[in-house]
Amino acid sequence: ALAETGVTVFVMRDWPRIDRWLAMAPDERRALAPATRAGTEVGRGGELIRMLGARGDLESLELMIRMLAGHPERAIRMACAHALAALPDPRAHAALDAHWADADSSIGNVAVRAAVFRDLATVWSRFLPAIQIVLDRRSDTPVEEEIVRRLLYVCHGGALPRKLAPDGDPLVVEPRLIELAARLRRHDYIGQWARSVLGVSPRAAALAAIERYPHEPVLARVALPERRDFLARYLAGERGAWNELIEHALAVVQHAELRAEAHAVAREIMKRVRHNAEAVRATLCEAGARVAPIGTPADDGELARLEAELGAPAPIALDAFWRVAGAIALVPDGDDRHDYGPCALERDGIALIALDPLVVAGARHALEAAARQQRDIAASHREIVGPLWLDFAPDYLHKQNISGGAPYAIELPAPQPADAVDPRVTYYRHRLRFVDYLRHAFHWAGFPILEVAHRPVDRIAANDRIAFERVSGEWGAAADRLLARLRANLVDF
Repeated sequence: ALAETGVTVFVMRDWPRIDRWLAMAPDERRALAPATRAGTEVGRGGELIRMLGARGDLESLELMIRMLAGHPERAIRMACAHALAALPDPRAHAALDAHWADADSSIGNVAVRAAVFRDLATVWSRFLPAIQIVLDRRSDTPVEEEIVRRLLYVCHGGALPRKLAPDGDPLVVEPRLIELAARLRRHDYIGQWARSVLGVSPRAAALAAIERYPHEPVLARVALPERRDFLARYLAGERGAWNELIEHALAVVQHAELRAEAHAVAREIMKRVRHNAEAVRATLCEAGARVAPIGTPADDGELARLEAELGAPAPIALDAFWRVAGAIALVPDGDDRHDYGPCALERDGIALIALDPLVVAGARHALEAAARQQRDIAASHREIVGPLWLDFAPDYLHKQNISGGAPYAIELPAPQPADAVDPRVTYYRHRLRFVDYLRHAFHWAGFPILEVAHRPVDRIAANDRIAFERVSGEWGAAADRLLARLRANLVDF
């Protein structure tokens, strides 16, 4: 029956591990996108493969191993992974173990889960090579980090409540996994999953492990930089002065006088940010769009309460934004939050709402988020709850009322000195710090997906094309006309 579906006849495809996948250019990734065949053959084939695995059909073993390694259809690879996990054969075990770091995270999770529950008593020794490399910070590729991340995900269980008997729970059978989670709870990449494991571990064991591995970063004292005319240089038009302050972040954190100058430069930046937000909003309103108002700046009391909730000051750039710009929302206002209404700026067919209009929530939103986090900490433990990921804007799809990705966010308190000056924006398409995120947004007049308009259509992601679907002529020309109007009266910063 499986042969009749046609899925057993295929050309092998070289699927990468996570390290090679991350090193690929976007074009290379697109070329490796899994095939999608019309009809029901693939679905039927996947069902039959899982059935053969459940039946323990060893005559199919070599075929399943070959299809897992190189079948062009993702659904078939997934079915083979599940089928091999059900087969009690060393060849199936070896094949799955080779895919712990598969670029497809779902297949990697299946492979790691099979390895964990195959023999809980030996799970530590089998994963120890990857664990040790991560603990020693020796990894120059993401392979070991990804394996350990998937190991912690599997130990958590992926859902709550967990339904594992004590003799089948890896956190009970192998308590060193709880210690591993405690040691990695502040890891840049793995920390989120490590804290999730601590959250479902026996409370006494989790707290004891945290106590054994306290997080006490020690930063060497540094001198003030020789040249400290950052504010004067910025006011004279030298915009790179802010970037230099980030380079001296440790000195900014340690020396009050340099910190005061950084605050002064940040406030000057945010004066220009607010000016630009008001100018773009005015242009939108003149064109007939319904636009949300500019937010009210935060006062000292609000920011003092936020500092008390967080246990640390807000990053300098964010503090200045809240004090000077307040909040920005270049999105529609009124009953329909996804439609600007009749707007002359959309005359060429470009949908403004699909261009990721700039949104940055104000300090009041941050206060509410910090208060929620404190309630979570009171019910658990600060080291288990972890940092506050302050979501300050929905992603570009949610702004269109389409289910999308995670909101754009900033980690608080700042994890590194540079973040205490200018925090990184997480989950945005470009890896930028907050000031550069604002600079990038206003380079495109507050609608940054305009950056794709001059690319060949086949080089534009499908979701980015939504903005231009109603444009009858050249997308680039329409984008240039829109930008010319929106950029009127904008200043650089």
